[in-house]
Amino acid sequence: MVKRRIKAAKFPATKSLDSFDFKAMPSLNKMLVMELARCDYIARNENIIAVGNSGTGKTHIALALGLGLAACQKGLAVGFITASDRL
Repeated sequence: MVKRRIKAAKFPATKSLDSFDFKAMPSLNKMLVMELARCDYIARNENIIAVGNSGTGKTHIALALGLGLAACQKGLAVGFITASDRL
């Protein structure tokens, strides 16, 4: 079931939070990222918007967190799309 949800989400890649180098992005609030991984924001119908320069790990975080892989693992349906895809 999890593999099916991950495939249906159409992630460009499958990455885990374990593989993210928080030391490379010291300005990123690791505690906030870990809180988001719990997916509580989904039940509150809240959006998460990642803003930053190219190459700063926004997509990696989006894929790895409750913003992606963790949500699939929790039994939630996920759809991945970038802002540029929406234009």
